[in-house]
This record gives sequence, structure tokens and C-alpha cells, in this order.
Amino acid sequence: MRVDHQPETVDFSIATLDNPAAVKPGFHIFWGSRLPWFPADELPTFERFRPNTRGLAGREPPNGS
Repeated sequence: MRVDHQPETVDFSIATLDNPAAVKPGFHIFWGSRLPWFPADELPTFERFRPNTRGLAGREPPNGS
């Protein structure tokens, strides 16, 4: 998904790709709510959103998660 308020970012679910192994992520968001079995790797992690993410007013996850 591309949004006007953050044009340099494209967000999508990796499960929507025909070949997910072809696209390596650059970071992990919502690391604080990941499944316990999900392995850590060398990529940067963020407990919730990345710092300085724009356009999130009123879009916080429910229950402060």
C-alpha cells in the first residue's frame, strides 16, 4: 500500500507475494507483539511503529498493543 503522507514507503503483507523469498524485509515492526516462536535476525526491530512514521494520527492499535 502506498500512501501520500509517506511516499518513500510501500507496505504490504509478505503473504500476498507469489515468491516471498524474493523480497527481503528491511526491518520488523510490532516486534513487541510477535509470536514467541518467530526467530530474531539481524534486521532492526521496533516495538510498534518505526520512529518518525507519519500519518498515524488516530491509527494506534487497539488496547495500546
